[in-house]
Amino acid sequence: RVRNLFDVPVFVTPFSVSGSDGCVVFAGEEALILLAGTADVSDVLRDCDTKLIGWSRHSGKVTRGFWKAAILPMAHIIDLLGSVRELSFIGHSLGAAAAQIMAAEFVQAGYRVKEITCFGTPRGFDKDAAKYYNALIGDITCRVVNINDPVTVFLPGRVSAGKAIYIEHGNDKILMELAPYQRALKMARSYWAAIKKPGLQSLESHKMISGYIAPLSCLSK
Repeated sequence: RVRNLFDVPVFVTPFSVSGSDGCVVFAGEEALILLAGTADVSDVLRDCDTKLIGWSRHSGKVTRGFWKAAILPMAHIIDLLGSVRELSFIGHSLGAAAAQIMAAEFVQAGYRVKEITCFGTPRGFDKDAAKYYNALIGDITCRVVNINDPVTVFLPGRVSAGKAIYIEHGNDKILMELAPYQRALKMARSYWAAIKKPGLQSLESHKMISGYIAPLSCLSK
């Protein structure tokens, strides 16, 4: 049992399915799905699976490795959710790219997605897929981008989707107006608190994550 952005008691159910790791945080009639970043060899192989494939039931093309990271655990997550139909998503690195794709899939399946908050998101869409994504849920997607994080410009020739907050590691400099993103920042702080809980540290072993913790910890207090 932990506390997070919902301001009510919540329960955390970790999962590891087909190489995709994360947890579902349940709070009443809604749930927050956390998706972890690159942590082992199998994750690296997914990062390197850069072939563009058609996005079934959607528009445009997405990176195959990120698509697999999103699609393979979905059936298990749906089982965990039961009757819960209101969702939010948080992801980092590989998990951020997967969170965007997974959120769109859940919208297509009839779930209500409230917010997607991503940290260090690699580029996973072609222009058509990004345009489709932005029309579908771009207005509720917040990408937190550390300007020193090379992951955010991977892959060349691909594009990002969602609204961006730019931060700089080292001096906590905020590079754009943050007022519209207070809920996202609250989610971020809850995320850092959650992954520090016993048994959840494995959600993030990506070293670049340290470039996000310091700037975000001082925001929106």
